Amino acid sequence: MLPLAVCWLVMQCYVTTLAASLRQNQTWPSRVYPGHLAFPDHQDFYYIGKQLDGELMSPFDPRYLNASYSHNLRTTKLPGFIILPKTVEDVQRAVLYARRHNLHLTVLSSGHDYIGRSNHDGSLKLLMTSMNMVTVKLDSARNKAGEVKVQTGASWLTVYTEVDKVRGPDEAGTKTTGRVVVGGSAHTVAMGGYTQGGGHSPIGRMFGLAVDNLLEATVVTADGKVHTVNSSMTVTRDFDGSLHYSSDVDIFWALRGGGGGTWGVVVDFTFRLHYPPERFRNVLAVIPLFDRNGQAINKKAVKDALIVVNDLSPNWGGYVHIGNDPLENSPFTGIFSVFLNHFGANTSSSSSEIDRLLNHPSVIYKEDHFYPTFLDYEVHANDKEFYIQYIFNSLIQKSTITNSTTLTSYVDTLHDIIQDGIGCMATLIGGNMISSPVGSTPVHPGLRSGIMANSCGKEWPLASGAADEAGIDSALKGAHKLYTFGYGSYINKPAEDMPDWKTRFWADDATYARLAGKKKYQVTLGV
Repeated sequence: MLPLAVCWLVMQCYVTTLAASLRQNQTWPSRVYPGHLAFPDHQDFYYIGKQLDGELMSPFDPRYLNASYSHNLRTTKLPGFIILPKTVEDVQRAVLYARRHNLHLTVLSSGHDYIGRSNHDGSLKLLMTSMNMVTVKLDSARNKAGEVKVQTGASWLTVYTEVDKVRGPDEAGTKTTGRVVVGGSAHTVAMGGYTQGGGHSPIGRMFGLAVDNLLEATVVTADGKVHTVNSSMTVTRDFDGSLHYSSDVDIFWALRGGGGGTWGVVVDFTFRLHYPPERFRNVLAVIPLFDRNGQAINKKAVKDALIVVNDLSPNWGGYVHIGNDPLENSPFTGIFSVFLNHFGANTSSSSSEIDRLLNHPSVIYKEDHFYPTFLDYEVHANDKEFYIQYIFNSLIQKSTITNSTTLTSYVDTLHDIIQDGIGCMATLIGGNMISSPVGSTPVHPGLRSGIMANSCGKEWPLASGAADEAGIDSALKGAHKLYTFGYGSYINKPAEDMPDWKTRFWADDATYARLAGKKKYQVTLGV
């Protein structure tokens, strides 16, 4: 084996080469990184590794590169060391170690941070995947349907699978039924950044955002102390095991939309459970956008479809996709498609709200399915595991659709940007999300009042300097076009280059100022 210093120089060469091909908007000059005289030596790192219930992974571990990947490969960075904690005490040890040595601590629960805020070259990385327990409690005094406690590293598919096993009394207490929980659609997304960014969901229009359903969280702050936080109190566990109670709920407020990994390391979340419907109905409808000559068609049909979507009751949730995809066995290219689910019963009047879209003459393909449980629906919602992408997002408001002039302009803009190789996936928002009072969470009010959180992205097949620059420039042009519509951006799917990010994330200076006032809790994270 090569000496540590030589191996590290080889690794640093790779880091330098990789970093040169990527845009890195943030630097942290006050932190200590590999190569600095103050950076702990390998013996010191191995010493802390022996204290862990979990694992310490060095760059020489064959699993290191796989553990370093982000799902958006172009934001992958190479940490100095990786800790895979198994217990809350492991998280405390890592936080205190990073604090003592002035290391840059980054936290990653699933790697779906599109712009790389959970990674940094040379950081001490907390990879939370080993903390993945899911515990369901039906006899909850806080919520009649029960609650589920989820460690940060668990994926939403894992949570849905465990919740799907639950059977208990229905709301009336007359029969036995299952439960559902508000969560993300992508199978590999975990709790951490998803929840702390707000958390929209296929059933969010029915039950609100993930943060509206958060009952409690356990968080380790920069001083290494463990806090159990909820809407009424904060319980702090000191190092001697003593408990301290406070009515200060600032951490809980900040965690509910203030941004992932900013206020501490959240080790678990407790969410409300809900009673399920009689069945889930899932529909797909596809409208082509261009003819064989590349001429735009069906713009009126797209407007008709958006009007239908804009009028849907909260029972409906899901996604609208628009992209320049080829249509097999068809003279058309480009598609506008809706992939929506209905939370209700066969007799629900809201179930028929989608019929005029399904029966639209411009729809060339459709599907209509009925599933007995949310898990049966969710297993069909697969996302690409890895990609090279630059994304941007705008929270489209209902007024964009109800005003005929802005609707026409919006549809024209969507056609324009997808002709440049950009695809968009819009998550339906609004509905009952708006029932939570403005200011009760840091979440941008546009995420509650809107109709779609429209996320668009430019993908290219290989990360290189030239390809990255061209892709980013193309995406930014599309972003500025999309920003003329909507109100704010979803913090979990932002562009990397957003000079007005404070207002696009949180709408006003007061919310940002209140969040900034929580710096006393912050760990030195990569966000």
